Amino acid sequence: MKSVVIFLTFLATTALAGTWTDWGAWADTCVNCPGATYRGRSRVCIPGADMSGCTGDRLEKEICNCPLEAEWGEWEEWAACDNECGFCGTHARTRTCELLPECPLALCTGDDNESEPCSDTDKVCLAPSPSCCNGYKKKVDIPTKRFYCGLD
Repeated sequence: MKSVVIFLTFLATTALAGTWTDWGAWADTCVNCPGATYRGRSRVCIPGADMSGCTGDRLEKEICNCPLEAEWGEWEEWAACDNECGFCGTHARTRTCELLPECPLALCTGDDNESEPCSDTDKVCLAPSPSCCNGYKKKVDIPTKRFYCGLD
């Protein structure tokens, strides 16, 4: 019993003010919520022997700078034409979304690839290709006496 009284006396004389625990981990709001403004962390006050509190803040916050969207990189060069006959041929190109490691949910909007016709000639294709591409029909230009592929 005497040791308990000594211990309580020691506590009463040495631990008057409250003490803080270590700071907790930062919340991942900036990472999981693109466009978030703040993220925070907290700590706990352990009251002193006289139930006195701690001085300082319980919460700490920092400003986040995560954008709402990631940005596209530059378009690659156009690929080779897949068919040089009439309007049949197309070529494509791609681009890469430049993701931000600190904001993995900020994604790019839009397409990462595009294609377009690569030939603007209306010449009729020779065998074994079909004479006109899908969506086009063989037509005759009487004054110039030539065939061409035109829209249906």
